[in-house]
Amino acid sequence: MPVEWCSNEGVPIDDRMPEEKRGSPEPSSTAPGRPPITPSGAANADGWVLPGGPLAFPSTTAHPTGLLQAAFETVPLAIAVVAVPGFEVLLANRRFDEIVDPAARGEAIVGRRLADLTPAAVASEVIALLEQAVATGEATVVDQPLRRPLGTTYWQLSISPVRDEAGAVVALVVAGQETTAQVNARLQAENLAERLRATNDQLTQANLRLEAIIGRLPQGVIVVDREGRIVLVNRAAERLLGRALPVGAKLYSLEVARFKPGGTPYEVHELPLPRSLQGETCYGVEIEVKQPGGRVVNTLCSSAPLYDVAGRIVAAVSIFQDITELRELDRLKDEFLSIASHELKNPLTVLKGYVQILLRGDVDVSSVRERQILTVIDREVNRLSRLINVMLDVSRIQLGGLKLDRQPTDLGALAQKLVDHFQGLSPRHRFVLRVEPDRVEGLWDPVRIEQVLANLVDNAVKYSPKGGSVTVSVRAAGRQVEVAVRDEGVGIPPDEQDHVFQKFYRARSHASRNVAGMGLGLYVCQEIIRAHGGRMWLTSEPGRGSTFSFSLPSLPLDS
Repeated sequence: MPVEWCSNEGVPIDDRMPEEKRGSPEPSSTAPGRPPITPSGAANADGWVLPGGPLAFPSTTAHPTGLLQAAFETVPLAIAVVAVPGFEVLLANRRFDEIVDPAARGEAIVGRRLADLTPAAVASEVIALLEQAVATGEATVVDQPLRRPLGTTYWQLSISPVRDEAGAVVALVVAGQETTAQVNARLQAENLAERLRATNDQLTQANLRLEAIIGRLPQGVIVVDREGRIVLVNRAAERLLGRALPVGAKLYSLEVARFKPGGTPYEVHELPLPRSLQGETCYGVEIEVKQPGGRVVNTLCSSAPLYDVAGRIVAAVSIFQDITELRELDRLKDEFLSIASHELKNPLTVLKGYVQILLRGDVDVSSVRERQILTVIDREVNRLSRLINVMLDVSRIQLGGLKLDRQPTDLGALAQKLVDHFQGLSPRHRFVLRVEPDRVEGLWDPVRIEQVLANLVDNAVKYSPKGGSVTVSVRAAGRQVEVAVRDEGVGIPPDEQDHVFQKFYRARSHASRNVAGMGLGLYVCQEIIRAHGGRMWLTSEPGRGSTFSFSLPSLPLDS
C-alpha cells in the first residue's frame, strides 16, 4: 500500500500543494543508506513504502517531506522501521548507528536484516523481542544492554507494531533511548547500598561482640548521653547499684544513694559522669553506694567523655568496681597497725623512763662512754617513738578517729619556737622567720599544728644537705592564714609532685634516696590540715628547692 501523507485536518497534502509541485518532493540531504521521506504515491530510489494509516503533520509553509525528514533525523532517539517478516530495515535515522554493530557503521543500513546489524552477543535476544512483538501484536518496552569490546552501553528499547488495514502486523518501529548514565548511576547506587549493608552488618556484629564483652565484665559499665540518659548498661552495674537501670532513663533521677568515704552525700555535679559530660576525665573516685536493702558497697569509679567526629561531647562512659573487700582488708590492716603501735609504745615508754633516770644522774654513771651510749639510746628511742606516733596517726585517720583539741593559738610564737629549736640542731642552715602581722591568732590544735610545722621544717633540713636558707613565713590573709616553709635544697621533679602527699610515697630522685623515712609524714600533715578545714600544696623546682604551704581558716578566738 502506498503512503499517503496528510495534514492535521486529514486533507491529503498533495491536494494543498500548488498544481505544479504535487508529486514533486523537494530534494533533501540524506545520510548514506537512508532514503528521503517521500509523499503519497512517490516511491524513493530504494522503493520502500510505509504501511499503515495516514500520518498527520502540522501544516507549514515548508515542504512537509523536508519537515518530516528533519524531525526524524533530529529526534533524540535511535529509530528504525523494520519489515515483517525478515526484519529488514526499511527506514533508520542517524542515531540508530549507535545501536548497530560498529562493524556495520558507515554502510547502507536500509535493506539489511536487523540481525546482521546488531552486535552478535545480543542479536538473538533482540530478534526474540521482535518476534514476541509480532506474535502478541503489543508494544514492548525493555532495558537492553549492548556489550561491545570497548564497553557496555544500556538502552531502553521500545518496539511498536505497525498494522495494515486488515490489522496484520506488517512492520515494527524500533525506538531506542540510551540509558547508560542512568543505569550506571543505579548500579553505583546499588553497589554503594550493598557496601553500606556490608558495613552495617560488620558494625552490627562488632556492636554485638562489644555488648557481649561489656555484659560479661565484672566491672560495672554505664554510658549516658548529653542529657544524662542511660544509653548502655551492663548487669554488673545494676548489681553494684542494687537496682534496675533501664535504657533511656535519666541516671541521676533514679533513687541511688551515693556517699563520699566517711558518709557525706555526693552532690550530682561532684560525681564522675556529670564531670565527664563537662569534659573532665576522672580516675579512681571512691563512692559508697547504699543499696535499697541497706547494704553499703564501696566502689572505685573512673569516667571519661566521648566525642563525635566534630570534637563535641556527645556522651560519657563510667567504669566502676566493687572494692568492699579491699576496704575491709584495709580496715583490718589499719586496726592491726593501731594495736601493734600501742603494743610497741608501752615497752618503749618504760625504756625511755629508765634512760631518763640514768641521764639525770639519779644513778651513778661515771664512765663517759656509758653516758654516750645512753645518749644514743635516748635519741633512737625518741626516733622510734616518733615513728610509732606517725603510725598511730595514720590508723586514726583511716578509722576516722583523728581528733582536734582547738585552743587559742599564736602561730607566730609557735613558729618562733620551732625555728629556735632547729637552729640549734642544724648550724649549717640559716633559719628565717617572717610573721605578718606580729600576732596571728586563731582557734587551732597547737600540738597538731606544731607537728605539721616540725615535719615541714625537718624535711627542709633533710632535703638541703648542703645547707642554705630555710624560710618560715606566717601571713594573715583575710579569713585565712597561710603558712609556708621554703628551702634551697634538691627540689622535687614535676612528675613526682602530685604523689608526695600519698601514703608511703618516697621521692625516687637520686638526690632523695639517702634520706630516711617511711613516706607517711606529709600524708599525716595534709590530713591534719584538712581536719582543720584547710588545704596543703607545694611548689618546687629541681635543684633550686621547694616551698610547702598550707592554709587554715582564721576562726575568731571567741567562736
